[in-house]
Amino acid sequence: MVEITAVLRDIILIAFIVLLAALAVFGYIRLNKIITKIDSLVENSQKLWSLLGYVISPIDKINSKTIDFITKSLKSINVDKATKTAKKTTKTATEKIRRKKNGSK
Repeated sequence: MVEITAVLRDIILIAFIVLLAALAVFGYIRLNKIITKIDSLVENSQKLWSLLGYVISPIDKINSKTIDFITKSLKSINVDKATKTAKKTTKTATEKIRRKKNGSK
């Protein structure tokens, strides 16, 4: 009787060890799948960011060129000449409106 219980105890112990090993293997497989998915997501996000970099980089260059062009244009404006031209245009427009009103009466 003692031998039978010892053998049963050994069988149960071996079965428990095998069960733990199987659980460890299945846990590793599941963890490996999760890690693979995370790695894939990270890789895809890196690809997305590099793609956005390829798209945004030329736009940034265009914007910087546009800003340079605008600043050069603003620097080249002669304020006094522009003011005189605006006053002259306003005076001419006022005279045309006055003539039109006088001519229509």
